[in-house]
Amino acid sequence: MKSKSLVCSAVVLPLFLTGLSGWAIGGISGGGGNIIAQGRPTVLASAEHAEDLVRTGSQQLEKYLQAKVAVRANLALLDDPLNQLFNKNSQGQNIFDILANSRVDIRDSSPCLDSAGNPVDGSSVMAPNSICLSSMRIAAKVDADEIPEQAAALMMHEFSERLGFDDGFAVEVQKQVLRDFERSESK
Repeated sequence: MKSKSLVCSAVVLPLFLTGLSGWAIGGISGGGGNIIAQGRPTVLASAEHAEDLVRTGSQQLEKYLQAKVAVRANLALLDDPLNQLFNKNSQGQNIFDILANSRVDIRDSSPCLDSAGNPVDGSSVMAPNSICLSSMRIAAKVDADEIPEQAAALMMHEFSERLGFDDGFAVEVQKQVLRDFERSESK
């Protein structure tokens, strides 16, 4: 089984992905999630190319979070689930603490597993202080040009769960990240 690990640092914020249960829902309970997609891909990427695109997504996530911080005062006025991620939880951590202390394991030839051992696109329960993303599974579900955004959203889903939020909230975060990317592309 081939896998690569990335270490997130406080200077370079980590990776991103999304979640989908079935083809269009997003997320499942048990520490695993899937991408959110609408149908089958028409432009496929190999698992290795998808792995590179997931890494590109991590760079996009860094910029995305920096932009969110820049407008954080306005987020309190919006119904934006990401606003809650910036606050410290009962362990004194926020999303930036989780990102700085987490690894992202990208698997190009196997799925990630949820707490029940079911195959998923992303997981927050496979190892301490890490999340897993399966570029192999993601590549089979979305067009190649959508992988970075989908990966960023799924990563935020998994990081939200690592922060202690439930799957329902993590799916809302994932959807918000995708909406934000869609809005920025339409400008």
